[in-house]
Amino acid sequence: MRTGLDEQLRRWRVAEEAGDDDRADEAFRAIFRLVPRRAPRPGFAERALLAAGIAGAAAPELLVTWWARGLVGLALLMSGLAALTLSPASSFGTAVSWVAGGMTAGAEGVTRLVEWIERGVFAWRLLSVLGRATALAVATPGVAAVVAANALLAFASFAALKRLLSSPEEVV
Repeated sequence: MRTGLDEQLRRWRVAEEAGDDDRADEAFRAIFRLVPRRAPRPGFAERALLAAGIAGAAAPELLVTWWARGLVGLALLMSGLAALTLSPASSFGTAVSWVAGGMTAGAEGVTRLVEWIERGVFAWRLLSVLGRATALAVATPGVAAVVAANALLAFASFAALKRLLSSPEEVV
């Protein structure tokens, strides 16, 4: 193969030096037809992106996950069944009940999800109100003085307890 490559390279150089552009172009194309195609090993792109710190930067496409594909498939199935019910034929009565049942189940599921989220939002709202009330109470001078006195008393108690426990002789 190397001799064929050398021969094509020689033909290209001769054609270039002679100024024959058509023969030079054909010889140049022939050289690259002889050059073996090389491809990176499998996983090269992933490793390069990971090394560059870009691997997790791209947002996943919508239909990459199995559950998103399942939801789209279910939506298409429901749409198809709903389209079948538009036909005047009487044999599609069962399809109507399937579509209605599916829509009812989906609506109930969404309703329960919204109720669950609403309960969570209510709990956070309650905690927020309690936190604001506590902050307002602690911000008053009298309560701040009591909190500071409590902190000093706790520090003094801790120091006394440490002194008592580290004493080599027994204190009664």
